[in-house]
Amino acid sequence: MYGYIKFRKEVIGILYKEFVDIHSHVLPAVDDGALNMAQSLDTLRSMQSLGVTDVFLTPHYCKRRGHVTPTGKIRHTYSKLCTACEDEQISIRLHLGTEMEYSQDGARYIREGRVFTMGDTNYILVEFPPYIKSQTILHATREIVQMGLIPIIAHVERYESLYSDFDVLYSLKEIGVMIQVNIRSMCVFNLKLRKFLKRIIKERLADFLAGDVHTVPLDEKEIAKCSKLVIKYSSEEYLDDLMSGNAKKTILNKEIK
Repeated sequence: MYGYIKFRKEVIGILYKEFVDIHSHVLPAVDDGALNMAQSLDTLRSMQSLGVTDVFLTPHYCKRRGHVTPTGKIRHTYSKLCTACEDEQISIRLHLGTEMEYSQDGARYIREGRVFTMGDTNYILVEFPPYIKSQTILHATREIVQMGLIPIIAHVERYESLYSDFDVLYSLKEIGVMIQVNIRSMCVFNLKLRKFLKRIIKERLADFLAGDVHTVPLDEKEIAKCSKLVIKYSSEEYLDDLMSGNAKKTILNKEIK
């Protein structure tokens, strides 16, 4: 599952060889991600070279930033991308979802079908404005849980209100909320951020690592550095869960059923 990679003749980390990426903006021309089909295909080729087996296409649904592409257009673009991948012999399995920024109208958007759950399962990827209060995150995700869905909080490290409120994080886990961390955030040297992520990993509060790729694909150095830090703070077994195991046991398993 693991292999050492070398840059400048020095071993700098561990490269994970199997990856289910649950958060991406690779679907072309629907949000602030890939600009066109050619860029989408180039990104997917790069992801495949890193060991990615499955990608969830999760375009933004965010009125605040003007990303409100109709579901019909997204489904049509998804179909075209799947066909293009077949033509280009890209073997990554593609799954449709949405990254929904939660607001006071979030529950209505879900009920009205304006957003996609993850592969038509009961999992949904949810983000918040960066200035959100921790108690608001708890209230919003509890509302989603009461709708019979399982929220996955996107890039949890962006919500600084949680840095000093681990009680809310524990409460989120108790009600069944899942947590996603961006791989690139694990590579940023910021003491406050690193302290938060170290605790998240040590206490195994995170469920997924994801690329959140927009226009610049992840590279081997980023995967290697992130993998090395997870193993340092926890274990290879937990890295396996974060990179692919949890997705296979939850989202993909539910989708197969």
